[in-house]
Amino acid sequence: MNTAGDTNITAGIDSVACTKDNTTQLVWEVKSDEAAGLTQQGEDFRDKDYGYNWYNGQSGSVGLPAGTAATASVLGSFPCQQSGTALTSCNTNAYINAVNTMNGGKGLCGFTNWRLPTTTELLGIMDTTRTSAPFIYSALGSTATDPETLGSSVRGYWSSDVSSTGFWKAVSFSLKEGNRAQAHSNSSYNYVRLVRQ
Repeated sequence: MNTAGDTNITAGIDSVACTKDNTTQLVWEVKSDEAAGLTQQGEDFRDKDYGYNWYNGQSGSVGLPAGTAATASVLGSFPCQQSGTALTSCNTNAYINAVNTMNGGKGLCGFTNWRLPTTTELLGIMDTTRTSAPFIYSALGSTATDPETLGSSVRGYWSSDVSSTGFWKAVSFSLKEGNRAQAHSNSSYNYVRLVRQ
């Protein structure tokens, strides 16, 4: 489906905004690769490379303000961008709210119940037949991956799960090596890929 929920798509993977897993019946957000609006699709706050702090509306880190397409960078002062949306802060709660209210309140692909996936759900999108990164099914489109060094943290994809090591951490899952879920401080900037049932 495209961002409005239309299933008649002609422009290729960049115009696909969500895809359904027929095994689990989960619908996954397909990230864009439109940070600076360099293609015909225009800039998009849902770009695969933007980073967010983990925040559930009550606990976590509110994060830095959202920037513009020209200023946003996961490692910069504005780790995400708003592109005319309700997104004002670079945190998971603000991102979910922006996705659920986009398209004039109709949400992404016509749905307004997007959420962070669980770690188990993230494990379900791993393609174990792939021999190189990213270890994710190609139907999920653009995927950000970071180089990993043994023993170091890496940005992964936030899950809704809280780490057993403390309430101030959330669990992210790396899709680069495809082999670990790890605790991150909620003030770490990680990627977001939403899901719905």
